[in-house]
Amino acid sequence: GKTPVGNRWAGDVAEFQKSARTDPTSLMEAKRNSFLRGSLNQIIPWVLEQSRRKAFDVPAEYLPGEGLAFRQKTSAVLDLFNEKDLQKLLERKVTGFMEFYSPSCGACKKFAPSYESAARKAETFTLARMDCSTAEGERSCNKHGVDKYPTVLYMANGRLEKYPGGPGRDQLLEFLEAQSSPLVEEVQTLEVAQALAVTKPVLLWSGAETFSEVLEVAESFRQQVKVAKVAKALEEPENLRLIWPRSSGKSDVLYDQTGKFSKDELSLWLAEQLVRSAPIPAEQTSPVLTVVGANFRQVLYAPLARGQHVMLKVYAPWCGHCKKLAPIYEDFAQKMQDEGRDLVLAELDGEANGIPFDGFDYTGFPSIFYLSPKSAEIQKVQARSLDSLQRFVQKMQIPSSKVKASQSKPSMESLLSQFRSEEPPSVQTSPVLTVVLRNFIEVVFHQRRHCILMLHDKKCPHCKQMMPQLDAFAKELSDDVFVAKMDGKLNDLPVSGFKVKGYPTLFFIEAGQKEPSFQQIGSNALHAMRRFMEGKGLLRRQVKAEL
Repeated sequence: GKTPVGNRWAGDVAEFQKSARTDPTSLMEAKRNSFLRGSLNQIIPWVLEQSRRKAFDVPAEYLPGEGLAFRQKTSAVLDLFNEKDLQKLLERKVTGFMEFYSPSCGACKKFAPSYESAARKAETFTLARMDCSTAEGERSCNKHGVDKYPTVLYMANGRLEKYPGGPGRDQLLEFLEAQSSPLVEEVQTLEVAQALAVTKPVLLWSGAETFSEVLEVAESFRQQVKVAKVAKALEEPENLRLIWPRSSGKSDVLYDQTGKFSKDELSLWLAEQLVRSAPIPAEQTSPVLTVVGANFRQVLYAPLARGQHVMLKVYAPWCGHCKKLAPIYEDFAQKMQDEGRDLVLAELDGEANGIPFDGFDYTGFPSIFYLSPKSAEIQKVQARSLDSLQRFVQKMQIPSSKVKASQSKPSMESLLSQFRSEEPPSVQTSPVLTVVLRNFIEVVFHQRRHCILMLHDKKCPHCKQMMPQLDAFAKELSDDVFVAKMDGKLNDLPVSGFKVKGYPTLFFIEAGQKEPSFQQIGSNALHAMRRFMEGKGLLRRQVKAEL
């Protein structure tokens, strides 16, 4: 009778109802008769009957005192062993699910009863699975991009597609039912369409000209809406509205882009109508704006259209890391506001809200995203401290309106002051020059000599090993080339072409140029640079002979 326990089962939980018995003459007799002689003899046949209905072969009858043998019935899930088996199944254009799993995976073991139960219920569909721990299974899993277990894909029309639903038996069955049901239902009146909106909203189309576009968009929202169509316009030609179930408390919505039935506009409109959303906040006074599903475009994409940068934090109220980040993010937003940065800081409760736009993929909380007005890319931000968040803003070169207002032509010194830099060395005696951000342009972009620049990290073991080799290498070069080094952890480098993915990284900058023409990374970078110099004829003669 405990619901939480029952919810973990693949099927329904049956409860034994004890039959009425006469009152015992004594307490000892009552205990003995109620269990050993009474209830137990009733319970065992009841267990057999329940098992017989489910997934076990059981004895036809029970004789008290005899042992029982249970044997699980053959699985209703189709086992595949390699990619060839899977392709044969897809060629049959079956509809159902394909599960990729591993026998040692705990989540797979939890999911197995639900999947098995769904397979027994879904008699007209095919539910298959493949063990990815075998050599053949692993090859098939890799081919289909499986990166976690269990992975369930939807099979239809000879293709495998992502399954967006939940792991429960009913969720699996409801998805299959919705996918296989007719997408469009013909109706004669608005009232009939309203009657269809019982558990899902109804997308009602009136008109005939561009219904194919509406139908194509509705196909991708099949799990969330029903589609109805009337041949005769209800109010005006080509009319589209979303009718909500009365129980939802929401009002019907009329698509107001008359004559603009493009697939992109329709998809976005429908996504915004159907997205999970908390109520829109009435007033926003914090430097961190609260965004919900319903006002996502207004809060985030409207500023982008005006040329502002945007950062979004997605959190969950129960998440401990989110609670730790909250005051840091608030202080960061206040500092950006004080500096007059063209940056909008926002946060979204990922438990209460969905996101109607693609690209905001996250698997945990908190997650921070950055959007630039100059790029369509949605970038994931790893920074979690106040200093690292500020460094990210500097790295992205997010401008400050206060700097713009006070300086019509900012000097190079004032621009560089926004980024980290060590102090320039007063004296240089080593054959390898030390460069910092403040003297980078002056030293590296030489008009008459080529430059080899090494970006390093003092904690990097490869960098430490390469340092003495770099000094020796500098002496091997002709007078037309010099070598420099810069600590990439203590100096920002907001200069085009100098993107560092790891340490050590070596760049070759030709004389008079502002971007590197050759780049190498890793422990073998110096050897590769030496070969490159040899090819350009920039080594001394005796070194060439040795090589």
